[in-house]
Amino acid sequence: MRLSTEQTEFCDLVRRFFSERVSSEYLRGRISSGQRSDTGLRQSLQDLGLYETFSGAEPTCGLVELALLAEECGRALVPDSCVEHVLINALLESLVSPAEWAAVSGLFRSAQGGGCALAFPGCCDFSVEHDSGSVSGTATWAICGEGAALLLGFTSTGTGARAFLANLSTLGTEASTQGGVASISNPAHSLDLTTPLTQHVLTKAPCVVLGSESTENLSIAIEVLKASEVSGLCQRVLEMTLEYVKTRNQFGVPIGSFQAIQHKLAQVYADSEALASLCRFAAWSFTASPEQRRITSRAAALRAAELGVHICEVAIQCHGGIGFTWEYDLHLFLRRAQVIHAAFGITESRANELIQAASC
Repeated sequence: MRLSTEQTEFCDLVRRFFSERVSSEYLRGRISSGQRSDTGLRQSLQDLGLYETFSGAEPTCGLVELALLAEECGRALVPDSCVEHVLINALLESLVSPAEWAAVSGLFRSAQGGGCALAFPGCCDFSVEHDSGSVSGTATWAICGEGAALLLGFTSTGTGARAFLANLSTLGTEASTQGGVASISNPAHSLDLTTPLTQHVLTKAPCVVLGSESTENLSIAIEVLKASEVSGLCQRVLEMTLEYVKTRNQFGVPIGSFQAIQHKLAQVYADSEALASLCRFAAWSFTASPEQRRITSRAAALRAAELGVHICEVAIQCHGGIGFTWEYDLHLFLRRAQVIHAAFGITESRANELIQAASC
């Protein structure tokens, strides 16, 4: 997919902002201090006008631009959930039916700005009690979860899985025979040091269950966004490696002159470019080609989950000893790629879903 002039300018603006605001020193400061969120970063994005472009009566940006934002967040390892924030607070209305939005917006009003956590489909084990209109179960980890008043998650009932929005604001933290329980473990343990995650355990939490079409819209959008994040991550890792092999000398010459290094980097460059094209096509097809969006989103997610880890590992190998050190940033990229692989990597059921989408 070829980007328009406006989309190219959007990417350039976001990239410049993150390169100045989210440095290696900033990331390591967040990690060492255990800082879970940064209101200053969120406010800077607000001042930049980023969120306004996705909201309002006539938003100028949609899922394609949000995927481009996710790509830039992956490049910079942005440690705040700005993509998920936009998805939930700006684009959710366009992904659900008008009738469902009426119920969902009611929950947002009751949350009174308390925020909404997002648990990805592969990280949920929830079941809905339709008689009581409540949900129980566990989200292994969720994004935007700290202090959240709502949880957007998915049930785990096989082919009948549904997305739901649960109200946490009226729940306590201890078991009760008369009400629900929202037990939040904060933080959740994660290999990824740059993405604050939380674990949610719900017992009979009031919820709004979304229909199959809305559930599919959400799951496809999430796959596209996470695949795009990995695409940006791969691009940055490759850039770091190319810079390194041009300056690191061995036997009196740059190691980038060795065929073994050249062949590895040529292959990962081709893989990275192909992944970027696939992710952008998946984002474009969401609205422009609905009949293809299921297969493109699933293919992008599965390919990104595999390639993200592989490209990071090749980059570390090309760096040699320094690539394995704590002081160098490559392991931070590998950690995020590994966590996304755990959530979106290929399984038998996902492979079958891809085959089914391809045969339709």
